[in-house]
Amino acid sequence: MDSKQIFDRVESIRIKKGLSVYAMSDKAGISHNTYGLWKTRGTLPTVDTLEAICDVLEIPFVYLFTDVDENRLDAEQLELLSLWKNLTPERKKLIFLTLKEMQK
Repeated sequence: MDSKQIFDRVESIRIKKGLSVYAMSDKAGISHNTYGLWKTRGTLPTVDTLEAICDVLEIPFVYLFTDVDENRLDAEQLELLSLWKNLTPERKKLIFLTLKEMQK
């Protein structure tokens, strides 16, 4: 996914949730100008900013970068995505290794 696709996904969710750009930006701790520049310059915000936006929109971070449809995920899958978000990179790596071993 490119920057425009991710921006469009955020916009779609923001509108669906009834949030103005100002309200979402304020809750995410970014200026609405920064949010607007994302679209006009075609650059991605930092991971921290994207995570803050996801928190405000109440969506899993991975939802921005994949074709995951949160309406198709069951409660257990959504919980796993939510838990994943809070793991350190080291713990994520350990989980990947564990899952790969379990697939053998």
